[in-house]
Amino acid sequence: ARLPALTNLSLRDNGLGIGSYNVLGPWLARHPIRSLDLSDNPMRDHGLLALLEGGAFVGVEVLALSNCGIGDVGARLLCDSAIRPRTLSLHGNELSDPAWALLRERFGDAVPPLDDIPF
Repeated sequence: ARLPALTNLSLRDNGLGIGSYNVLGPWLARHPIRSLDLSDNPMRDHGLLALLEGGAFVGVEVLALSNCGIGDVGARLLCDSAIRPRTLSLHGNELSDPAWALLRERFGDAVPPLDDIPF
């Protein structure tokens, strides 16, 4: 079913697993979500890959992926993708300083500087 009025979706802290990401990716690709919060789910890099392969983030302007266990591989996946968020929240993930720098280079001000991240 199409949900044309749905533009903001929060699935924060829902315990989503890899099966959820495999289904969610293609579903999100078919719906015009502008703001998506998947923070506090055990996504890790393989869940992020499933979402990206499904086209989940195309057209998303505000993307929250904080505390999802995303590492440097996930940072590279994001940088190599076609997504163009205005805001990309990734705090609380397992990102090295070089990965953070790569994200800042690719996404600019959409990703806050590492020293601006609250811990």
